[in-house]
Amino acid sequence: MKLLLPDALHHRMQRLVNVAPGGYRSVVTGLSVRLVEVMAGTALLLLPAHQHRLLATVTIIGIAIALVAPATAGSGLALAGAVGGWLASAGWQATPELPRTIAFGYGLYLLHTCCALAAAAPLTAQLSWSVVRKWSLRMLLASAGAAVLIAVTSTLGRIDSSVALQTAGVVGAVALLAIPVWFVSRSEAGD
Repeated sequence: MKLLLPDALHHRMQRLVNVAPGGYRSVVTGLSVRLVEVMAGTALLLLPAHQHRLLATVTIIGIAIALVAPATAGSGLALAGAVGGWLASAGWQATPELPRTIAFGYGLYLLHTCCALAAAAPLTAQLSWSVVRKWSLRMLLASAGAAVLIAVTSTLGRIDSSVALQTAGVVGAVALLAIPVWFVSRSEAGD
């Protein structure tokens, strides 16, 4: 079955992903991406202070759908359940700890990125090593950025907070995590 894609996009996808009959290396790569999906989903379930059963169930069902059929809405369901569980666990008046919030945001990023790669590359696809290398580099840079932010915010202690301070913190954290991704994206544009 041939996908109906514009020629430029179809050519780029063919260059990045060479569909193979299912060699050993391709299955290991596909399973590795799905393993990271499970780990990110588990982190999203464990990070909220108090988990609500319904929202945890929605998250688990979404992760299961994303693993079995990554090109469907499973990742969206998992993300919606996780964010709903995070908001419900903190309540409207409480403010969760900043390091935990950064870790949760990183977990969302990781789950979303893994689901996108799994949807673009079926389990039996043989990814070119440049794709695996670039994807791994992005994950490592984002992990390092999140680790630095968590370490810095952990040493600050609990600061009296306001909505403006929280918004500024989230914007700053997203900007700091976006910088390495931007650099990698610029280097890919030169390829």
